Order: sequence, then C-alpha cells, then structure tokens
Amino acid sequence: SSDPAGLTEFNGELYFSATLPTSGRELWKLNPFGQTDQVAEIDPTGSSDPAGFQVFNNVLYFAATAPLSGRELWKIDVDGNAALAVDIDPAGAGHLDDADIGRVLQPHGPGKVRGRVGTPGTAVADDDRFERLFHGRISLH
Repeated sequence: SSDPAGLTEFNGELYFSATLPTSGRELWKLNPFGQTDQVAEIDPTGSSDPAGFQVFNNVLYFAATAPLSGRELWKIDVDGNAALAVDIDPAGAGHLDDADIGRVLQPHGPGKVRGRVGTPGTAVADDDRFERLFHGRISLH
C-alpha cells in the first residue's frame, strides 16, 4: 500500500504524501480528472516525509526533509511549484515539528497568526527570516 496521508485540498487539487518502493515517501497530488502525479522528489536519496499540510494566503505549507537542509518548512505556490519556504536552521540540522505548522498558520485576529516552530526548547522568535516569510503577520511566543 502507498499509505496516502495528509490529504489537503489546494487550488482545486488534492495534495498528500504517499510511499512508493522506488522513491520513498514523497509529495503527490490528485487532479480533478483522477490523475495522480508526484509533485516533487524533495529527497532523491530517500523519503522526504511531507506532513503537516496547511493552506495560508494561497500557499500550501508543509514540513519535509531534504538531504542538505534537514526538516524544514516547504511550500507549494498557486502554480504548483514546490520550494523551500524558509531555511529555519541553515546549519543543515533543521527540525520542524509537523504539528507546529498548524499552530503557526492559524489565524488569530485580523491579519495575525500566532504560534511557534521547532523542537521543544528551540525558539524561532529570534530568527527574523521566519518573521519576514509571513510579512509581519506573525506573532511568535
């Protein structure tokens, strides 16, 4: 079984992670015509294990693991392109807690979001790269 998980509608398509013996656990989508396509092979050496899918401001965000960056925040734009959204830990040992993505991207009042990311005890509030990603619409605590 491909074990599809994280089914999330975005821009008229259904995005999810699934596992194949040849590529490991990667990002896939199902279009309205019932065709499935692999969106990106984020980790060509194994499984990127995309998870924690959240739509925010017409962008689909999720956590994924890449060989050089570790587990970081990724995005799919309205054109369907996958890209690293922000390298929270440029040292390459990034670890983004999948559950924290939802907390970060939950609306909290007009134009505001609240939350935190990272492993327990790791503060991202000191890192303005994450703040710039959301153009000042985030209040980290």
